[in-house]
Amino acid sequence: GFKLAKWASNDSSVLSDIAVDKRATTDNREILRTLGLHWNRERDEFTFVALITENEKNCTKRKLISDASKLYDPLGFLTPFVVRAKILFQKLWQAGIDWDEPLTTSIAEDWSKWKREAKNLWKIKIPRCLIPSPMEETDSTELHVYGDASKWAYGAVAYLKVISKDKTTVRFIMSKSRVAPLKTITLPRLELMAALIAAKLGSFIKNSLAMPIQRVICLKDSQIALSWIRIEAKNWKPFVKNRVELIQQLTEPKLWKY
Repeated sequence: GFKLAKWASNDSSVLSDIAVDKRATTDNREILRTLGLHWNRERDEFTFVALITENEKNCTKRKLISDASKLYDPLGFLTPFVVRAKILFQKLWQAGIDWDEPLTTSIAEDWSKWKREAKNLWKIKIPRCLIPSPMEETDSTELHVYGDASKWAYGAVAYLKVISKDKTTVRFIMSKSRVAPLKTITLPRLELMAALIAAKLGSFIKNSLAMPIQRVICLKDSQIALSWIRIEAKNWKPFVKNRVELIQQLTEPKLWKY
């Protein structure tokens, strides 16, 4: 089989036991790229770099997609920012703009603003370590998943709450988002779609993390969506029924909070 190499650690004592030729090398002593992400091993944080050219004339749909795809964000750390590019792309399809056709004035202005703001992504730092205290000192761990929606997009974000004897810490794990369908859907239904993403996200994280999680708490700010989730699915019409059934299979309805 393959022998593992290019080892890296934020702990010098760990690296001291690894042969020099087996360690990861980089021009920057602190920053390493791992699976497309930038990791500051000294601070043990994920950082972000946007290699996007700001001042360009005659930007096209092809160029917009090319630039947006340069942000590799598999865990959704940048979801609020990335989803704005997805919304602009949807607007381009609605406007019927061809691949190499210049953007409309309003979309071009929004895109220029997005690219200007992309320069500041380096300021975002996400701690890699989810549990800063030793596991034996941890009293309980809870997964809190928030779902939300607007007329433009919907999604969910998950945090791990770790309660120990001396302190409580909260860590951002990951998020997911989708652009709202072109077909008009009522906001309560979009909120339910966000709740389904939250349920799937919570289930995925709980099954993926190699640690005990005492509770998975899901939160929504839509009383209508919550009422659907808390009542037996068969009472609703197909659109609501199908999604509520999945949500109830993946989560405990009583642990959905407002």
